[in-house]
Amino acid sequence: MIGSTFKYIKLYKHLDRYENIVPLEQRKHRNCYREINENLAKTLIQKCHENNTTITGLLTATLSKATYLVINQNGKHLKKQLVLTPVSVRPRCEPAIEDGRIGCFVDFIESTLCFENHTSLWEVSRSFRNQIHSGIEQGGHMPVKFSKPFTIKLFSNLEKGIFKNIFHYGIGVTNIGRVDLPKKLGPFHIRILNLSTGRQLGDWLTLLHVASIENQIFLCFCYTEPLISEKTINNIADNMMSLLSGIV
Repeated sequence: MIGSTFKYIKLYKHLDRYENIVPLEQRKHRNCYREINENLAKTLIQKCHENNTTITGLLTATLSKATYLVINQNGKHLKKQLVLTPVSVRPRCEPAIEDGRIGCFVDFIESTLCFENHTSLWEVSRSFRNQIHSGIEQGGHMPVKFSKPFTIKLFSNLEKGIFKNIFHYGIGVTNIGRVDLPKKLGPFHIRILNLSTGRQLGDWLTLLHVASIENQIFLCFCYTEPLISEKTINNIADNMMSLLSGIV
């Protein structure tokens, strides 16, 4: 993400700040859970097709708007939201990396969502989709040569400098899509499927993990306490669900 420092500086005034600043050892990873039932999920997927976008694009747009509604209640009429989206690079490697090989092969694509209070969520969703496609075609940040000394220096300076008290990755949505498992298998019944990653670094305000089984979509909002509070995240999640329900 080194090459994106200038972009972050330009967006600095639009990045959301920590609610409380504490050192790394006092930060706690937390999850907030929501579900999209089968009926709503089918309707949203169909409307995404009709509006030339994807469910990931729609979830990103609604998460961005929900974050704006909860955190930026100070009369702003225009919002720029930085979004950092993990994408799989398996098919882009040479040779392509098969699904059976264990490992995390991802790149991160930045996009900037701009909207006014009454901007259509579909318009924001399509903007996100176009920026992601453009970022993937440009190759994102690949290739990256790993440097252990630089990595140690980077992580040891997270609590200093310009990004010491802001969520410098903005928000993000990572969607693994439909999991190839039946909800019912013999005597077993999968009721919930949630994925999560530790966010103690305070990079994303929230990284939303998405997975689905059959037609049910599971949402896991990952966040770091007390950089952001449980109340704030729950408000964001509730606002997002209201926005999704309002589309129908």
